[in-house]
Amino acid sequence: MAIVIFAILAASFNAQASGMADSPWPCFGGNAQHTGLSKYDASDNPGVIRWHKNIGGYGFSSIVIGKNDTLYFASSGNGVLAFDRDGNRLWSCDTSCSYSTPAIAQDGTLFVGDSSNNFYAIDGDGSTKWTKSFGGWCCSIHSSPVIDKNGFVYITSDNRNFYSMKTDGTIRWQIDVYDSDGFGSGSLSSPAADNAGILYIGSTDSNLYAIKPDGAIKWKFATGGAIYDASPVIDKYGTIYIGCEDGCLYSINSDGTLKWKYKTNGELGSSTPAIMSDGAICIISYDNRIYKINRNGDLEWSFSLGTFDKDTGMANPVVSSDGTIFIGWGEKLSAVNPNGTLKWTIQLEYDIRSSPAIGSDGTLYVVTSYGHLYSIGCGPSTPPLNFDVLASPGKNVLEWDAPANDGGSEVWRYHVFRTCSVTSSIGGLMPCDWEYVGASYSTTKEDSEIEAGQTYYYCVVAENSEGFSEDSNWDSVQAIAADAIPFPSAVFTALALLLPTASRKRKT
Repeated sequence: MAIVIFAILAASFNAQASGMADSPWPCFGGNAQHTGLSKYDASDNPGVIRWHKNIGGYGFSSIVIGKNDTLYFASSGNGVLAFDRDGNRLWSCDTSCSYSTPAIAQDGTLFVGDSSNNFYAIDGDGSTKWTKSFGGWCCSIHSSPVIDKNGFVYITSDNRNFYSMKTDGTIRWQIDVYDSDGFGSGSLSSPAADNAGILYIGSTDSNLYAIKPDGAIKWKFATGGAIYDASPVIDKYGTIYIGCEDGCLYSINSDGTLKWKYKTNGELGSSTPAIMSDGAICIISYDNRIYKINRNGDLEWSFSLGTFDKDTGMANPVVSSDGTIFIGWGEKLSAVNPNGTLKWTIQLEYDIRSSPAIGSDGTLYVVTSYGHLYSIGCGPSTPPLNFDVLASPGKNVLEWDAPANDGGSEVWRYHVFRTCSVTSSIGGLMPCDWEYVGASYSTTKEDSEIEAGQTYYYCVVAENSEGFSEDSNWDSVQAIAADAIPFPSAVFTALALLLPTASRKRKT
């Protein structure tokens, strides 16, 4: 009998103690400590757009990545969405407008909040398991949940409360995290959990709270300004880092004492730092710079992101296992080397307000504010350049230059297409009904299957291990017969030299 009871209790405990999913990026910041540090190496990511989907609505939620690199995020207007790694939409689950980034439990359940102050548990197939309303006039959930090692879920609401919940939606406890009289928004910050089960949360009352697993406040640390969307980050030594409206990055010991603070020239109240592979901290400031600060509080370098409108958005940094930093700012996504030099920058459609996520193969995924979802990594090359066609007796000779960017994978062959058909368009005539000419393993190709006097239109695409590029520019030529006698260039040159200089001048 005792064995049966023990088995039942163990099963009950294991059902609750699911913890965070063991996946590439299961929650905001990539893990329960919100380090923003991936266990995967993305240093070879070339910054090529693999695919791009316009999903509509607004995108302020960061992407999380589950098993098999399935992508999940919340959208304003589309609810919670799931896509596979190739950009195929798997499902959507209706919720109210959401700024909250989901968290994935070990059993695949997603937890996420919305702007109507509702909290959802969503099954891995997109069906809603349960919904919990936290109530409150004009209140919402902007923060992102975290799941501790025992499987308990934690979330803050701007009704000033911090909640601990079981996975069945039962509230274990709730506490007020706004230490001030009168109206206050409480916390927009997302909670982080350390390995001992202590929760850390920032508040607009200018305090960082440490909360025990039973809901008792362990300590609170007073910063020099409000903490808005900035969330705490915990390193492997248990040190907590938090950005603040006063422009300072605070390093706080696990007992609640100040270790050091570093002052930037801009606000940090909405900036969440990331931990680099060498233990240093990187953070983006509203002075348009990204900073790398070592564990002793000393500046290693700062990198200017240039001039842009900060109101268009800045995304928190994420870090590859090798130390490469990826950061969204305005409508650009940049990769910064561990030494503070720029690796690459790409332009996206609309501004980036949510953090990128790093997949198991080093691919980056990010959603922009107007609902454009991007996969960035090794992909098809850019089109071949300077495509040109020359007529020669009995054949057309095609030449081009290699693509400007090989997509992170070597271009191993090219494919040539042609047509004799054209159609009217706004820009003039455009070729249509292309037919395949053949492949080439160099940047030239000859086409001898031609008819004299016929005009042919050609283009070329490049192929690498990731697929095919877009078409090159097209060019046309009128074919000439095989027995046509070309006018020797040497004769033309000799005749040109005999002509008076004035007659060889171009008319203007």
